[in-house]
Amino acid sequence: MNKYIIFLFVIITSFTTALSQNNTFDIKGKWELEGTQGYKLIIEFAESGMVTILMGKQRIHGGEYMNSEGIACKSLYKNDYPENQNFLDFIEVNIETNEVIKTERLLYYFLDKNKFKLCGSFEGEIRPESCGNMTPMIFIRSSE
Repeated sequence: MNKYIIFLFVIITSFTTALSQNNTFDIKGKWELEGTQGYKLIIEFAESGMVTILMGKQRIHGGEYMNSEGIACKSLYKNDYPENQNFLDFIEVNIETNEVIKTERLLYYFLDKNKFKLCGSFEGEIRPESCGNMTPMIFIRSSE
């Protein structure tokens, strides 16, 4: 009987370890989200981990856009967390003054090597299995 319990424990441990390693895929490259009304959100991850996001019906050079207050901004995602923490910091910067307007912590995790899920503001303890009350955005790796 004890042999069966040990065998079952080994199988469960192996399975949960495999699930917890879903962030080992290479996140670098170009990822796209098709939004409503023909809008597209593009994230391009560089080697440095600093990334501009590009939004709008067409690619906007350098990720520049007008924020909700009408300020010309650019956005960056910074990914400098240990490998086992799937967080990105979203940073909104005023183009003219280079002032940081907003920083928001986001949660991401891979669905597979060609898709990852990005959630909204990170509040408290949230498991990668869910985005809590946040609306997830699923990005597809672009073939370009």
